[in-house]
Order: sequence, then structure tokens, then C-alpha cells
Amino acid sequence: MQVVYKYPIPLMGDVVEIELPSCANILHVATQNNWPYLWALINPHNKTTEFRKFRIAGTGHPIEGNWKYIGTIFQNVLVWHIFEEEQR
Repeated sequence: MQVVYKYPIPLMGDVVEIELPSCANILHVATQNNWPYLWALINPHNKTTEFRKFRIAGTGHPIEGNWKYIGTIFQNVLVWHIFEEEQR
């Protein structure tokens, strides 16, 4: 069985780590009540977790490294582009 859970995206720097269940499949990023979240498809019985890195970039900010685009969120007048670090 799989379910969709949401996780807050902390805006505490350009790169943040979010603890997610192992094998979580990220579906969407958006704001809810003006706060950024990501929604992921997970197995709620899987108790194994991992920290995954996300890059939060404003429009025009450089993106260096190995990042996969996840989505764009709008927070008031700010626009944030969310990327996940790709594993090599």
C-alpha cells in the first residue's frame, strides 16, 4: 500500500535536507497557507528513512552541481525553484 504525505520545505538557506521515507517518490511542490511543501508517494509501513538534499533557488540564481528540477513555488511575491540532488 502507498499513500501521499506532505513534508514542509524549510527555507533556511540555499540547500536544505529533508528526512523522507526511503524510496519516497516526490510528486509535487507547492505552497499551502503561504508555506512551501512537497508531496511524496510513500509506503507508510517502511520505517527506514533517509535525508535528501534540496536546492532552493530564486529566479536568476546560479545552479551548480548535479540537481534535478522538482518544481516551482510562489510565496507572496517570491518565486522559488526547487531541485533535488541527483545521486551519481
